[in-house]
Amino acid sequence: MDTELTRLTAAEIAAAIRDGEVSAAEVTDAHLARIAEVDPPIHAFVHVAADLARAAASAVDQRRAAGGDLGPLAGVPLALKDVFTTIDMPTTCGSAILDGWCPPYDATITRRLRDAGVVILGKTNMDEFAMGSSTENSAFGPSHNPWDLGRVLDAALLHEVMSGHDPCDATSIDAPVPPVVAAARQADVSGMTIGVVPEFTGEGIQRGVLAKFNEAVEVLESLGAKVTEVPCPHFSYALPAYYLIAPSEASSNLARFDAMRYGLRVGDDGTRSAEEVMALTREQGFGAEVKRRIMLGTYALSSGYYDAYYGKAQQVRTLIIRDFEAAFERVDVLISPATPTTAFPLGERVDDPMAMYLADLCTIPSDLAGNAALSVPCGLAPEDGLPVGLQIMAPVLADDRMYRVGAAVEAALDARRGYPLLNDAKGLA
Repeated sequence: MDTELTRLTAAEIAAAIRDGEVSAAEVTDAHLARIAEVDPPIHAFVHVAADLARAAASAVDQRRAAGGDLGPLAGVPLALKDVFTTIDMPTTCGSAILDGWCPPYDATITRRLRDAGVVILGKTNMDEFAMGSSTENSAFGPSHNPWDLGRVLDAALLHEVMSGHDPCDATSIDAPVPPVVAAARQADVSGMTIGVVPEFTGEGIQRGVLAKFNEAVEVLESLGAKVTEVPCPHFSYALPAYYLIAPSEASSNLARFDAMRYGLRVGDDGTRSAEEVMALTREQGFGAEVKRRIMLGTYALSSGYYDAYYGKAQQVRTLIIRDFEAAFERVDVLISPATPTTAFPLGERVDDPMAMYLADLCTIPSDLAGNAALSVPCGLAPEDGLPVGLQIMAPVLADDRMYRVGAAVEAALDARRGYPLLNDAKGLA
């Protein structure tokens, strides 16, 4: 029964709890047992909050017993990336400089998940301050890849719970959340126009990745979508622009980790100045990639270089946004492979930052432009048996479109295969 519970989708778990077929406590125990069984060699978690998870599950069961309303994700277990603050468990962002730090508040997303009855099992590993592609930049060691796959409807349910205006974030848009769950349930692309980004389907894309991407394109056409190429000429400049803008912002934002207010403090023995303590703390607390980006960003922002580097990168960002705007006048969504290759072996790129950065080639344009993007598994590359992602990009505040496309592709490929792709995950047997 435990194995069966850990194989259910989030939507199926929530429905079973609402219908009294299983308790939230049973679901939580099954997932905690699964973590204990398989996580030691995988190292997906940096903190497992078993007692807190059981208490949250018990609260859901009590609410159901009292006849209370259960939301669409009540009792569903969730692993929360360690970039989101949690008042009752450590938040490290994968950095030694925050090792053991327990925030005095929940992030807005964390609070919304708790309010929805989601059971947070713990915090998952990540590259230090999200700077990397493989978790090899985590201060707590890398995670290994059993490859797991989500479902589009589950993603939409989570999206709907988390989304909305955040009054604590001055950059948050105060607008209604698009009907993402309804779109995922609709799973219909008939009449839609879908654009293929040719800049991401040529040189540098692994053969097996391109083959599975083309198969997904054929599926979309068979489902009634019109598919056409839409050139986005400035997407090719997204990678160098991003790696000027992001390090520049990092060099400014990470200045808050000064050993004076919170987090790690090294060398504070009463004999050293504040500047010496700060330098020792940053030396020990920041990893190599974070230091590299701080130095690069500081250089790009320095007097005499700001306009030549950071300023030019921001101009490229504007051109990328205009590429998106022009494309979305012609099509409903854009699609491309999510990554140029399948998952690469640990250690293969750790000493080659440029090769590591290239893993983000296809996803960076949306990061710079601020529009929605979704990655959906679309098959296994024949040369290595690893999953390939289909990236679906939608206009700002049109997130529902990507769920329509993603759910339709997922259902059609599952029907063609005869079973969900997750069944082929050898590492999860």
